[in-house]
Amino acid sequence: MQDPRPAVWRERLALVGALSQKNFQVRYKATSLGVLWAVAQPLFQAVVLAVIFTQVFRLGDSVPHYPVYVISGILPWAFFTQSLLAATTAVTDNSSLVRKVSVPLVVFPAAAIGGVGIAFSASLLVLLGATVVAGTWSWHLLLLPVAVLLHLLVVAAVGLLTAAFHVAFRDIRYVIESLLLVGLYATPILYPVSRVPAEARPYLDLNPMTGVLSLYRNAVLQQPIGLRAVLVSAVGGTLLLVLSWTVFRRRSGEFPDLV
Repeated sequence: MQDPRPAVWRERLALVGALSQKNFQVRYKATSLGVLWAVAQPLFQAVVLAVIFTQVFRLGDSVPHYPVYVISGILPWAFFTQSLLAATTAVTDNSSLVRKVSVPLVVFPAAAIGGVGIAFSASLLVLLGATVVAGTWSWHLLLLPVAVLLHLLVVAAVGLLTAAFHVAFRDIRYVIESLLLVGLYATPILYPVSRVPAEARPYLDLNPMTGVLSLYRNAVLQQPIGLRAVLVSAVGGTLLLVLSWTVFRRRSGEFPDLV
């Protein structure tokens, strides 16, 4: 007898793909520029910050290709923040489907991340273009898919956990927004890790996005990889994903009554 599980997983993946595309289309449906906004907003922010930190604070003087350095930090950070917020509210945003349709509820935060991820693919093209402009195009770009996979692991691990608790505690969204504002400066987006005091670097490596950005910067700028930070992101992200999946699955039975 044929094992039905592969077919079930294919159906679930197809459902996630369809919902991801729907979320993507809804997100930019009423705009004139469409998906270009997914790149234009963080790119504009990156350019402004690069100018300020180069011309005013002179921080960029010690960082080669500083504008590209900032772009390679801001674009992944934008994906992290947008997808995390989308995943957090995914179950409540789809309350009508949660109450009526019998599907694994994990598809909703997964599709929320996928919808933002489709838009983020345009940002990857910007990063590739930046390597051409900066003259840093090399075989290191082969690590870009690895950076994206680690990025997705971190987003899924955190987003699934926040989605599990947001159904019962709606204030979590606003707590996350506040923490993300702090995270912008607690993550080496605008400054290199070398500018952080040596005694504080181990704490910086505990930030899962530190390892993610280390891989992106190695891919586009050939910077050395912070192995400790990458290991923390990979191992910590995997363990957190297992925990998040367990918590989400155990709490999902309550979701139809809470939304």
